[in-house]
Order: sequence, then structure tokens, then C-alpha cells
Amino acid sequence: MTRTMEEVERLLAELQADVEALKTEPSDAWPKVGDFVYVVLSNGKIMEAVWMGTEDDNLVLKRGLIFRTRKEAEAEDKRSIALAGIHADAKADRERFAIQGHVRVIVNAGFTLLVPLCHVPYGTPYFHTYEAAAASAKKWLGGEE
Repeated sequence: MTRTMEEVERLLAELQADVEALKTEPSDAWPKVGDFVYVVLSNGKIMEAVWMGTEDDNLVLKRGLIFRTRKEAEAEDKRSIALAGIHADAKADRERFAIQGHVRVIVNAGFTLLVPLCHVPYGTPYFHTYEAAAASAKKWLGGEE
């Protein structure tokens, strides 16, 4: 296929505009096209990939499943497994006991907090006693009960 000089000049101008646009991107923007990233897949496996900046790439990034290092991706996988386990324990606890009044909520680093049931945000796992919450925290997060 032979192109005319005008077509080549137009294509060159478009490419030069793309290059200039890339140069004006903030230097701290991450990830950039061509960066190696680590993705936590739904089966828990960690995949190394090249960031292409596609619509699908950006959807996965918005879900918080793209990481700079394998170590960060592995930590997120462990966190999501622990959170799922704590939710399962809390559900089982609620099914065994009629919970009214105040409940225990696991907060940072496995500490538990006593709060009125009406103040527990939707989707937050809660338990009927300190012991039940502490046992779940220890089981999934490690540390002392």
C-alpha cells in the first residue's frame, strides 16, 4: 500500500501530538503504559502483566486489584481472605445468638470495639461478645486473643 506524502504528514502529526500529550502527563501518574504491574485474580493467583491502559485495565485498577509489587498483591490477597473469613465467622455468630444492644466490631490490627448495634455500618462484621470477635481476629489476622 502506497501512501501519499499528505497522508504520511498527517499520520506523523497525529503521532507527534500523541507524544506531546504523553509528555504532559503528570510524572507521578501510575501506572503508565508499559509498566509492569501485579494483578490479584479472582482465584487468588497473582499475575504479572504489562499495563496497557485499556478500559478493562482501568476497571481492575478502580477495584484496587493492581499493585506495583508482588508483595503488595500478596498482602491484598491475604487481607481479602481474612476479611471473608471474619465475615463468615460473624454470620455464624449472629445465627447462633440473638444479638441486641451492643456488639463487638473488629477494627485495625484485630482490636475489637464495643458499639451500639444501631451504629454498625452496613456490611461491617460484628459479634455478640469480645471473646467471639477476638477469636475470629486471632484466627484470621494472627496475634494475641
